[in-house]
Amino acid sequence: ARVPARARPRRAATLPPRVTGRGREMLARDLTDVIDYQPPGVRVSPRPPPASVPDRLGLHTGQRVVVRHRVHRAGDDPSHSSDTFVSEELARDTALAAPGPLDTALTRLLADRGHAVARLADEVGVRMPTPNEAQELHIATGVPVLAVNRTVFDSDDVAVLTMTALLPGDRHVLHYDAAVSLVDDDRALDTV
Repeated sequence: ARVPARARPRRAATLPPRVTGRGREMLARDLTDVIDYQPPGVRVSPRPPPASVPDRLGLHTGQRVVVRHRVHRAGDDPSHSSDTFVSEELARDTALAAPGPLDTALTRLLADRGHAVARLADEVGVRMPTPNEAQELHIATGVPVLAVNRTVFDSDDVAVLTMTALLPGDRHVLHYDAAVSLVDDDRALDTV
């Protein structure tokens, strides 16, 4: 059965221009403004990258990353978490490597380092949270997370940043609203 396009769960997190509510606003900023918004409580650590990051950033064996981890809140409750990964070389001697929130927009920091943001690539999947993720985000047993992996590319098509947002499935819905061109061939809609 098809769900009508206007059917929405009560606590839906949607992408602009229809964002409402404080927690949803933070999520939309993260997903559309390349994480320019930095909530309090940002933990920063240089370390070897997790398995998926070297391929996304084109890192060589042994290259390290700076990870900016934060838990976003809606009121007193955790809404979602996000981890931003930047090569240690790119983050060196910038606010990206310093603990705490950024005073300058992330896109501006990248541009100042010669990497103006030109495009984004998202990969969205669903999985069960790890025990640590479930504890950090107060996720009940059996609730999956939506994992949004975003890679940011500069004008030379070089991947300069990747981030992962974890959204508990009982609190979030992503709403994408895209324009469609009319075509004469009905087969163009076969994948809908």
